[in-house]
Amino acid sequence: MAERATLTVIDCVRSGVINTVTAAIAEGAKFANDGQTFLYCLDTGGDAVLTFKTPGTIDGLAIAEMTVTVTADATAGELIGPFPPSIYNQSDGTVHVTPDDHTSLGYVPVRVPK
Repeated sequence: MAERATLTVIDCVRSGVINTVTAAIAEGAKFANDGQTFLYCLDTGGDAVLTFKTPGTIDGLAIAEMTVTVTADATAGELIGPFPPSIYNQSDGTVHVTPDDHTSLGYVPVRVPK
């Protein structure tokens, strides 16, 4: 089985950034997260549902995974986040996201520095 794609986080700066999206794959993706990271998503085909994994528990109860529907739009994307590390980070400090349909979806993680 293939592994999740590792996405490179780009820093948002006053002079602007070029947000080249990475094509989604069925296995999903992961990106480093410090709590100031958002995921920019662009879906040019049908709507896609993204599932964000939540590995932790509170009082022994599993934290429900978050799902977000990214609406299909060839010109406007959606910005999702930020992701509190105590809820979304895996043991390696990354957030894991899996799309239900990856055929027309792309994304890039963007960090907003302090």
